[in-house]
Amino acid sequence: MFHNMRFLPIRTSSSLGFISHLRCSILDIPKSLVYDNHRKQGSLKRFILLLGGVGLLYSILLINIIGFGIMWYDKKMAQAGKYRVPESRIFLIAIVGGAFGVLLGMEIFRHKTKDLKFKVLIPVIIILQVILYRFFYLQ
Repeated sequence: MFHNMRFLPIRTSSSLGFISHLRCSILDIPKSLVYDNHRKQGSLKRFILLLGGVGLLYSILLINIIGFGIMWYDKKMAQAGKYRVPESRIFLIAIVGGAFGVLLGMEIFRHKTKDLKFKVLIPVIIILQVILYRFFYLQ
């Protein structure tokens, strides 16, 4: 894809307006990834996917920790009889990637395990997320 280009510019947008066009060398990307003369085709694409994969991994880990923490917090608030976390917020966290953390929190804290919505929908969300990850990211 990039084998015909000798130098690939990276376009960025800036709120200040003075940075509209950066070159890869400014961003300290190795020249072997930018100049693709004698390298395998698509090395820049592989590099970007690798960075995206690391960021995706950290994002999924963070949202699952948040989901786990929300289940702990909601359990403590339920025991104290105080304000609870709305179920819609728990499902929102699960949908954006924290379903495994929510499921783990449900089982460890024994919270929302009798609620049919949670028993059915959280595993379904996990299955859908695995399917979407495999379909969009691993191809």
